[in-house]
Amino acid sequence: MKTKLTLLLSLLLIASARAQVQVLPPDFTLFGKTSADYLVEYDQTILPFTTNGDNLFPKAVPSATEPVYLLQRNFFGIIPPNAVQTYFLPDDVYLYVPLVHFNFDNVDNAIIMTPAELCDQLNSVVDSVTNLHVTIDGVALTNLLAYRTKTPVFSIFFPTNDNIYTVLLGHPFEGLDDPVVGGGYLIMLAPLPVGLHDFRTGACIGGVYNFCFERHYQINVFHTNHPPVADASATAVRVISQNNHNAEVVLDGSRSSDRDNDPLTYVWLEGNAVLSMSVVSTSVLSVGTHLISLVVNDGSLSATNTLTVEVLTPCEALGELAGLVETAKLPKRDTKPLVEELREACAAFELGFKARRHDRQEHLKHAIHELLEFQHEVREELGRVNPALAALLIDGAQEINDAVKPAPKRHHEEGDGDEDDRA
Repeated sequence: MKTKLTLLLSLLLIASARAQVQVLPPDFTLFGKTSADYLVEYDQTILPFTTNGDNLFPKAVPSATEPVYLLQRNFFGIIPPNAVQTYFLPDDVYLYVPLVHFNFDNVDNAIIMTPAELCDQLNSVVDSVTNLHVTIDGVALTNLLAYRTKTPVFSIFFPTNDNIYTVLLGHPFEGLDDPVVGGGYLIMLAPLPVGLHDFRTGACIGGVYNFCFERHYQINVFHTNHPPVADASATAVRVISQNNHNAEVVLDGSRSSDRDNDPLTYVWLEGNAVLSMSVVSTSVLSVGTHLISLVVNDGSLSATNTLTVEVLTPCEALGELAGLVETAKLPKRDTKPLVEELREACAAFELGFKARRHDRQEHLKHAIHELLEFQHEVREELGRVNPALAALLIDGAQEINDAVKPAPKRHHEEGDGDEDDRA
């Protein structure tokens, strides 16, 4: 019986004197996946690579779904320049590293083995590993045998016969390879500090293979600039006009952030019009719907957060309250007086906004009085039977009341030009 073995040798990263490299514990779960899950992904990703150069230039290969890179080593006995394999890695990803890695399947086997038999073959080879060692920047990692990992039974699909496995087998192979089992000694590293790290690793494989290896790697970790986060959620998206025409809206981007702590610039836009270039500012917006965008830039990357701001007239806000009352399925004897009070308040607001200043204040006082009566009636009629609706209506009325209250008078305040306003 012929049993095929694929041996993949790679590196291990550890804590060094220069910088702390964090090694996840053997039983880690990262983004919902264990070491065995990442080993399956490693084989399913690396072995189907084409031979157009991928095998000649090993690299850290990004996972398809998580911020994790899978470290591919050089294959086929190719010796890298100066016998040192070099990798480049961003500083914001985890690194999955097979140190000694085997897998078994039934390709080219004269006798087809069951998954259990394949696992037995795998275990016998992994058991023969001795003298497993790793250093990073001259500092050795201990307790390596605790990182032994074995996959569940899985399969690998090869879309074409131009793949690394074809070269390993010595003849073309494509299609589904099933079942497959894999295992060995593997490790997951947290994002590495920026800089050049020197790694050396080796082991001896016993049994019929009976050989030892030494590998030397350098990993260049470079800083990755992350885009900022634009966050305009501190901005009120519903504002009631005090004058029936426009309202002051506080545009607040103070919740924006940058992972790299880069200084940020801010631009508030409505369409192509610039409203402000401050993190927090006040803009006067007309009654209606406004699509406002906050653009945050860290000097090279930008992010945008767009929100819709509604500026309502008092009557529009009152109409929303009346709609809540009418759709609440209240008894008619409760609904009618509440809606009438809201309509009376709206009529007073409309008269006030059209009147001269003295008359205006009288109408606005009447409107506010109707709102207070509305709140009183809601407390009396709904407070006990429907407290949630009562709280919603009372808060809504208070929002309108607060928005239309006249600003405190200033000494020597200029008049609006109306003769009736003069003493």
